[in-house]
Amino acid sequence: MLSSYHETKKRTKELKHQLEEKRETMKDNRSETASLDNEISIVNSMLSDIEYTIAWLTSGRQPGAMRGIERQAAYKREVPFDSKWLDVMIEQGTIIHELEKPDGEVEEMKEQLVADLKKCLTSTQQDVFIMVAQGLERSNIAKVLGISRQAVHETIVRGKRNIKEAGWMMV
Repeated sequence: MLSSYHETKKRTKELKHQLEEKRETMKDNRSETASLDNEISIVNSMLSDIEYTIAWLTSGRQPGAMRGIERQAAYKREVPFDSKWLDVMIEQGTIIHELEKPDGEVEEMKEQLVADLKKCLTSTQQDVFIMVAQGLERSNIAKVLGISRQAVHETIVRGKRNIKEAGWMMV
């Protein structure tokens, strides 16, 4: 299959060369050169597509992609679970005991979660997120930090992007 794409690329380049030569000979006829320019642009687009496909077939992955594999951090936070076991555990009553954790343990888990999230945020982003969580409006946050309301908005957007890039899912 790859060899047929190479052959097609070769023939398409020949066609492009023929169209360019024809355009050079018809410089005086504007309507004809405009038509030829349009055909040449179509052939250029076809060449680009063919080269992209050849690159994909050669490398085995999408050309221009920076990562060859998916980020694994997201999968480290996932726990595979079969929903059938949940039904069995509820019927047996064991699920209730596991979900009832002492308040101290729940608070400790929340603190660990917040600490993990803070690792992917800058100090300014952390400050803004804390103030948002406390219910402050963006205009008040801007006054407290001495920045514009738009800067507060952009900080929130960048912080959310950092959280997603770190593999966390925002709900």
